[in-house]
Amino acid sequence: MVTHPDRPVLVAGDAIRAGTQAPFRSLVARPRDPRAELADLAGLAPSPPQPLDRFTSVARFVHVSDLHITDVESPARLDFMIDDAADPRYEQALPVPRPQQLLSTHAAAAAVDTIGRLGPSAESGRPVEFVVLTGDLVDNAQRNELDRLEAVLRGAEVRASSWPGVVEGTETADWRDAQVWQPADAAGLWATRYGFPHDPGLLAAVSTPFTPSGLTVPAILARGNHDALLAGTVAWTAATRALAAGGRKVRGLPPRDLLDDAAAAFRADPDAFFTGRAVPVTPDPSRRPIAAAEFARTIGAPALDAHGHDFVVAMGDRLRVVVLDTVDDHGHPDGVVTAEQYDWLARVLDRIAADPARPLVVVASHHGPLHHHTAAATAGRVTGAQVVQLLGRHEQVVLWLTGHTHYAEAIAHRAGPGRGFWEVTAPAIVDWPCQLTTVEVFEHADGSVAVTVDKHDLAVPASPDGADAVADLASLHRLLAANQADFGRIFPGPEHDDRRDLLLRLGPPHGV
Repeated sequence: MVTHPDRPVLVAGDAIRAGTQAPFRSLVARPRDPRAELADLAGLAPSPPQPLDRFTSVARFVHVSDLHITDVESPARLDFMIDDAADPRYEQALPVPRPQQLLSTHAAAAAVDTIGRLGPSAESGRPVEFVVLTGDLVDNAQRNELDRLEAVLRGAEVRASSWPGVVEGTETADWRDAQVWQPADAAGLWATRYGFPHDPGLLAAVSTPFTPSGLTVPAILARGNHDALLAGTVAWTAATRALAAGGRKVRGLPPRDLLDDAAAAFRADPDAFFTGRAVPVTPDPSRRPIAAAEFARTIGAPALDAHGHDFVVAMGDRLRVVVLDTVDDHGHPDGVVTAEQYDWLARVLDRIAADPARPLVVVASHHGPLHHHTAAATAGRVTGAQVVQLLGRHEQVVLWLTGHTHYAEAIAHRAGPGRGFWEVTAPAIVDWPCQLTTVEVFEHADGSVAVTVDKHDLAVPASPDGADAVADLASLHRLLAANQADFGRIFPGPEHDDRRDLLLRLGPPHGV
């Protein structure tokens, strides 16, 4: 297996600016350590695996997840909660704003541009043929965030704020919130404690429209909880719908007793959290919630056997991508699969198994089986474990692609001697290490299957260099994300196996 030793990885560099609690560090490139085969489905193959050069490539594609394209100006955000971040109950309350969220659209555009720059496979020479996006592509399930996503994917003009030259959000000096990074404030908490940069012109740069390169291959999209739910957590109400598009942004905290069990209280009554004092902002009707039908299943490829947002895409004769919608539209950040979906999935897998071409199957969803909130089967719902068992009974299933956790992982799901599949989770674009993944599926004449999984950094400079405005903003996004983790400590990643090539081998299908 080729490990691309010529492609460097990014690691923490020298301190750029001092902070009283942690320095703000640069990112620097270092050579990649050569790595041979990293992971096998241990004990599954009935015989020693064949060398990869004896396999035939079936498909090569990109797996991207958790872009979290964010409208930082939205009145339907819970930014006001950071006013009381010192309260220990706050940590379990609600999502924490990220300093890099201001640049999320530019990072998404850089991810798409990176896909276009990927060369042919070092193993087979096969180009990238399609992209699978496994959810949380936007942050707050708003139509204007979806507009930005679609423009990024299609290569149309992108407006990363509601009005060019204007940003009305917590990142501005008007919001004197100590817990938020404000780039124009050289004396703010993030600048003094963590050495975050002082950049008075950043908000104007962020709000400048730009036109990205766009995808040149088909895209397959799975919904995530942030693509459907307010804050990725609760169903929209009439009040929060009006709030999102309206002209008042809440600034004050809700009643303190709501923090006793804030997550449950928010799911029970989200309106109660938006009752504090408010300040005027410019209304924007495009901030309305996304209607389920507006979220595209695919771009440039037909969706087959559609059942809501569950569907199948045929990528040539030898591969089927089955998308499973795990969003709980009633309101919960974790996933759910209904009994109706389970039955649909079983029928689809049976039909694929009966295909004389014997295509392999890649399942894609936002949530993996460990992140379904139904620990036991309930009326109308099944567990993640039941879905795993169903997939394990169908020998043509080789991969389950997921997102949600924001870190890369490969989990073996064994279904008996010589059978099973891998669950592969992509890292998030929004959080460090801000990477995407290439996946290539191979098969051997003896019926065995191999899969290579390789992580790719965004094709932007390690630090902004002034050569390209959009690339610089994406570079800054990644630099902020690396330093944001645990307030100024570069998050582990470059030294870990999930930053290197994986080779996942599965045994021959049963009966071959």
